[in-house]
Amino acid sequence: EKAKNMLLSGAYKITEVAEKSGYKHATHFTSAFKKYFGYLPQSLKSIWALGFSMALRVEELATLSLT
Repeated sequence: EKAKNMLLSGAYKITEVAEKSGYKHATHFTSAFKKYFGYLPQSLKSIWALGFSMALRVEELATLSLT
């Protein structure tokens, strides 16, 4: 769960989370993550990127409505 939260924060790369979780190889972390959660850790990075992109669009729209 902590690794999942680290990935969702967008502050860490998968290799960093793997290392902080005690894995020597990111591929082993990825396999364990998928076995536990049922999806790859990369999918969380994609969700974070999509959320970040949407937040930028909302900010742009807010700026437009102020003018």
